[in-house]
Amino acid sequence: MDEPFGAVDEITRGQLQTELHQIYEKTGITVMFVTHDISEALKLGTKVLVMDQGEIQQYAPPKELLHHPATEFVGRLVEQERRMCHLPDDRLEECEYSGAGAK
Repeated sequence: MDEPFGAVDEITRGQLQTELHQIYEKTGITVMFVTHDISEALKLGTKVLVMDQGEIQQYAPPKELLHHPATEFVGRLVEQERRMCHLPDDRLEECEYSGAGAK
């Protein structure tokens, strides 16, 4: 899926994200989802591939990206998500916002 929610409003986007996640939970099918929205990637992905200028920076579950960014670029990319819940690093798994909490 290449940025399937890119042309919809924020409310519809949230609904579609929830529906896609529910479909995955029920079926377990693999979906490759391309997005420039790191929040969306962390929310929907079981694994996230981060690229910068065509180079793979990190491929990992969302929780690992948040806890252990492999490069400075990944760190900058996830910094806002890490701080959204205003939790210290050792409690990031409690953050519900990104979907990267323990599942």
